[in-house]
Amino acid sequence: MTERKNRRQELHRPIRPRAGRWVPLVLAAVWLLVFGALAAGYPPYPGIGTGDRVGFTLVALVGAWVLYRFGSVALLPDEDGLVVRNVLGRRRLTWAEVVGVRYGRDSTWAHLDLSDGTNVAALGVQTADGAWAQASAVRLATLVELHARELGGQDPDRG
Repeated sequence: MTERKNRRQELHRPIRPRAGRWVPLVLAAVWLLVFGALAAGYPPYPGIGTGDRVGFTLVALVGAWVLYRFGSVALLPDEDGLVVRNVLGRRRLTWAEVVGVRYGRDSTWAHLDLSDGTNVAALGVQTADGAWAQASAVRLATLVELHARELGGQDPDRG
């Protein structure tokens, strides 16, 4: 029984890209340092004043926030459904809403097919991660199938 529980816990771990996570976060830190240094240490020239320093600070914050959003994409599965966290938003889906996973070499990231005929991009699985992304897509498809069987009333260990 504990082995089955451990397998389920392993399947329900968050799915995050590797390269697509760390590269933007490192760039965000560099971005903040560069524009923060410009805002703080720009030498006083005629016509360059407080407004320019505030502008540098705003560019630093907005740029770092955008890069952070790229670095925080993920798929967060649990027993009730899946949270898809993409760059511009977050969406909670129940397992009944997700009917399939599409991912292949012609895709930049995975897509979730929904029961209403639409699809949702799942940026947590990105082709830049190679075999890691392929394994994540398989794990996601396994979760969809597992929960579909459970929703259909079939015991996943017997079917």
